[in-house]
Amino acid sequence: MALNQILILAISMAMVFGPQVSEAQSRHNQGPRNGGYDKPLPLPDDDLPVPGEPEYPQPQPQPRPQPKPNPKPNPRPNPGRPPATTPIPPPPPQQPYPGQPYPGQPGNGGYGAEQKVIYVQRRVINQRLNLFALAGIDQRHQGCVVNSVVVNVMGSDIRTQMALLINGQVDQWVNSPQGPVNFIPRFQAVIGQGVRMMEVEVRGMSDISTIVLNISCRGNGGGGGGVENPCRCDQVNLGISRRMMGNDMLDLTPYINWRQYRGARLVSVRFEAASLVNTSFLDMAINGVFVYPRMQIGPWNQVYTLNPQNVVIGQNAQNLVFYTYGSLDIRNVVLVLENCNNPPNPPGPPRPPPPRPR
Repeated sequence: MALNQILILAISMAMVFGPQVSEAQSRHNQGPRNGGYDKPLPLPDDDLPVPGEPEYPQPQPQPRPQPKPNPKPNPRPNPGRPPATTPIPPPPPQQPYPGQPYPGQPGNGGYGAEQKVIYVQRRVINQRLNLFALAGIDQRHQGCVVNSVVVNVMGSDIRTQMALLINGQVDQWVNSPQGPVNFIPRFQAVIGQGVRMMEVEVRGMSDISTIVLNISCRGNGGGGGGVENPCRCDQVNLGISRRMMGNDMLDLTPYINWRQYRGARLVSVRFEAASLVNTSFLDMAINGVFVYPRMQIGPWNQVYTLNPQNVVIGQNAQNLVFYTYGSLDIRNVVLVLENCNNPPNPPGPPRPPPPRPR
C-alpha cells in the first residue's frame, strides 16, 4: 500500500516538472540567447536607416544670416512746408521804359495777352476777394478785356458755393468747386468801360492756391500799325434741351458743324443743369477719353463749365458725349471755340469790288 502511493507521487511529480526540465536542458544545449541576456532589445533610433529603403542625405542646419549694418540711416520723409495763412502779396507792377506806352494806351498799337497771378495759398471761409486790388490792375489797364478767371482749388466743403462777381453782381457760380474752376464772363468785361470791380466770393470753406486773370489789351494803332487780334472766339449754342433719366448718354456730335469749325480749339463747354433728385453726376468724354473733373449737379439750376486741354476740332476731337448718372435736365449747351485760322479781319487792303456787268 505504501509502495503504490510512492509510485503515484513519483508519476505526478514527473508530469508536473518534466516539461520544465526538458526546456532547461534544451536551453543549455543551444547556448544563451541575446548574448547571455534575456532582456528585450531596445527600439531603433529614428535617424537610423530603415532596412530595404535608400539612404537620403540629411539636411545640415544653416546658420541664420545676420543683417548688414546700415552705415547711412534712411532720412525721414519731409512733410513739406505748410501753406501760408496769409495771402502772398503780388509782385510789384513792372514800370515801362521811357517812351514805352502802357498796355491799352495810345501808342501801343498792338494786341497782347497777359496773365495776372494772385497767390492765395490759404483757406478761405465766407469771404470776397477783390481781384483788381490783389492783381494790381488800375487805370493803366483801361480798355483791357478780362477773358477768363481761373481759380485753382485744392479742396472744398461739399456745401461750398463759389461765384464770380462783376460790379457786385453775380455773373456765374458753381457748387462744391474742385480743381481748376474757369469763370468766363457772360459779356465782354472791359476794364474801366462797364467793369469797375471784379471779385471771387466763397460761401463756405475752400482751399485756394492761386487765381489767374487772363486779360488782353489792344492798342488804337498809334505808331504800331494797328495789329488786330489774329484769333476770334466763337460761342456756339447747340440748342439742346433734354431730360436725362438714370444712367443716360447724350451725344453732342450731331449738333456740331464739324466742317465749319475744323481746326478751332475747344476752350470750354458750358451748360445749364438741374438734378431731379438730391444729387446727380455728369461726365464728358472726347473721343472716348473722359474730361476731369466730374460735375456734381445739384437740385437747382445753374451754369457748369468744363475745360478740356489741347482739344482741336477735327484733329483729336471727332465726337463729344455726355454721360449722366441720375435724373437731371440739361439745356443751353454752349461750346466756346477759339479760331486762329480764319481771323475776322484779315490783314491787308480790302479787295476791290467786282466789275459791274455791261
